[in-house]
Amino acid sequence: MTDQKPTHGHIMVKLVANYETGEGKVINTPAFQKLDPLLQADLLKDWIYDLETLYGQAIDAAFPKTVRSTVRQSGTVIRQPRSIVSSS
Repeated sequence: MTDQKPTHGHIMVKLVANYETGEGKVINTPAFQKLDPLLQADLLKDWIYDLETLYGQAIDAAFPKTVRSTVRQSGTVIRQPRSIVSSS
């Protein structure tokens, strides 16, 4: 663990989007990699919650209500987790 503790506003991970393919990835920063694993897990849990909320809002905006229910139940839009890329 590093002596420096993150404060509000530090970038710990980056969300990178490829507009042409519609693919995205998460990149860890070196600062995030130096954090205590328990703090990493806590932060990730918070971010996952926020991202799931944004995902739900995007689905709601993209599909009519009847289609949203089918999409969420079938899981056709949800992708399997991929490995996380670390920046060095």
